[in-house]
Amino acid sequence: MTQLRIIVAIGFFAILGYSALWYTVAFRFEKELAKDFAALNDQGLIADYSDLSLGGFPYRIILTLDNPKIAGRRGGFAFTADDLDIITHLWTPSHYLLQANGTETEFFQEKIRFRDGYVRASVRKQDDGRIVIAADSYELDDFELERAPSLIDTMKINDWKMYFRVHDAPLAPASTLYEERFIDFRFELGGQIADLTITGGVSGPTITDWDERNLANWRDEGGLAEFDEIKMNVGGLNLVGDGSLTLDERLKLLGSLSFSTRGAVTPEDRKRLIDYITVNGVRRFDGSSLKLSNQFPEAITLQNGQIILNGTPLRKLASVLD
Repeated sequence: MTQLRIIVAIGFFAILGYSALWYTVAFRFEKELAKDFAALNDQGLIADYSDLSLGGFPYRIILTLDNPKIAGRRGGFAFTADDLDIITHLWTPSHYLLQANGTETEFFQEKIRFRDGYVRASVRKQDDGRIVIAADSYELDDFELERAPSLIDTMKINDWKMYFRVHDAPLAPASTLYEERFIDFRFELGGQIADLTITGGVSGPTITDWDERNLANWRDEGGLAEFDEIKMNVGGLNLVGDGSLTLDERLKLLGSLSFSTRGAVTPEDRKRLIDYITVNGVRRFDGSSLKLSNQFPEAITLQNGQIILNGTPLRKLASVLD
């Protein structure tokens, strides 16, 4: 009987100790989240929610935000949801799972806007100070692209994945002409007409909002968007390329991209690509300037307010603020 009492006592104090540890960590997590939202507001963003609740005991720690909103003050971006769960465990303090219902997301003064019924993401804080974020749509039947540039809109997207690596201390610059990268990214867009994967990073000072002052400062301080790899599949025609972009004095895109094909190119592939180019606002384009070869890359230049393909002007470019 004495042995049984000892075992029961040990079990009781173990449960009591675990419960105390869970609540200590959970309340600290809740306090830190509220502090992080306040810090975002201090940095010039809009960050709020209508209610915050704590749950998940005993296995998980779940913070639920009702009606969360994180947005720039001048239309740079905005994210809202009906509710957002942030989930972690006692034994994984640097890894969080996020799941949100009824989301609405906007970028670049509503140039890109989409709704998604359910979004999930994984967030990891690494020992070197970097934060790795992976997010996706999960299901295809609740995604709605309301507005996007024609290149993306005409893909008829039904699936997306995004990956980000945010640097606490920026990486060393690849060239002395440009500043360090503050973020690496990877976008995977799956569509009915085309698929697109973009991997790269952004150098220069952090852009806190999408307005003339922030964008001009980013440009003047060595800002550069680098595309380490671009893969595009248009109906079976595979294009692979890379390039870089910045902004000119009128805040229009400035830079160059190059693409080469992978595999044999059939007449049907050529026609399909020409059709896709013309549906993106390019008129009177017969495709005669297309090389479509892995030996001679397609050269795309963005300068003087125009997109130029192998020396042939395709269309005019507006300011990224227009």
